[in-house]
Amino acid sequence: MRRRLRPARFRPKASLSRYVDEFDYLKKLVGVDHIALGTDFVTPGSGGGDPAQDFEYPPEMMSKADEIEFVDGFGSVSGLKNLSAEMQRRGYTAEEIAKILGGNWMRVFREAWNS
Repeated sequence: MRRRLRPARFRPKASLSRYVDEFDYLKKLVGVDHIALGTDFVTPGSGGGDPAQDFEYPPEMMSKADEIEFVDGFGSVSGLKNLSAEMQRRGYTAEEIAKILGGNWMRVFREAWNS
């Protein structure tokens, strides 16, 4: 007999500190010039798209798609300040943070588009 699974409560899966551990690892492995944050934030009603159309969430998640938080303290764009603060606490310079939070993407785009 199969047991029916109950929908899980979606709680943060990692702490912000653990998330930044990955940046620390990558910084040692390849250097700060090769790290870039890729966000997938979509805010319902912001013109960013309907999560039901943009992503394939399981049905039990659909009513709370805008509340899913995989990293405690970093569930939306507003959490970037928490991420930046944790990076500063660990000794990242303002220049390193700027590179990781967008500067490296802009450099890659410029180089790829020869502009």
